[in-house]
Amino acid sequence: MPQSESRTAPLAFAVLAMVAAFSLGDPANAAGKARPDFSGVWRMARPAEITDERQRTPAIPAPPLTPEGAAAYAADREAYRKSEEEGRPIARDREVCIPDGMPRMLTTDLPFEIIQTPKRITLITEFMAQIRRIALDRTKHAKSEDAVDTFFGDSIGRWEGDTLVVETTGLKPRVKLFNDVPRSDQLRIVERIRLVTPNILRDEVTIIDPKVLTKPWTVVRVFQRRPDLAVGEFVCTENNRNYRDAQGRLGTRMP
Repeated sequence: MPQSESRTAPLAFAVLAMVAAFSLGDPANAAGKARPDFSGVWRMARPAEITDERQRTPAIPAPPLTPEGAAAYAADREAYRKSEEEGRPIARDREVCIPDGMPRMLTTDLPFEIIQTPKRITLITEFMAQIRRIALDRTKHAKSEDAVDTFFGDSIGRWEGDTLVVETTGLKPRVKLFNDVPRSDQLRIVERIRLVTPNILRDEVTIIDPKVLTKPWTVVRVFQRRPDLAVGEFVCTENNRNYRDAQGRLGTRMP
């Protein structure tokens, strides 16, 4: 064998070994399939725009609440009802420009953008300019002593064929579930995200919280790719007159 070939052969074998190892750890790559591309601008699939009812966003089902969860939910709703009757409603976070966080950010009717790279998927909503990052390059959540609770949590995704499975933990205690359902410190959210068609994205959100829910609560969100739309700028604090007073009631600053 010529000397030049003897030097390049080990390098070639090493590269092939690395490619093989990578493919074995990634079934879709091993099969030669490209990952689904979620990139683009999306908006909730509206009934008036979607003729196939299977591709519409279904209503949020009632949560299967535990007695503890039902009591907390009822108390919160009653307190808000009474405060409205008194003419000084309790200030919800959204009203004082606190972001929804996960999973309520998925209820927006305004456009949002998905930016997809091999290591990360980023969601940017027009509503309150909320930003959520899903890591694709790690498999474990931060250790408890290093973790910092956030509005959007620590989200880690992995591919199962053409479905992105995302697990989210580490959400701030103040972040509530869909329809303002309360949560506990045992909250965990698992999503299964996939393209139903090239322009219809289905996100099956399963909420797991043994203290609040008797069983996992699954809520489906469906979004339509909208290349005709752009994500606008939404700065909630600009010219916002609402504030939360010392009693937690909604106040309004007069101009």
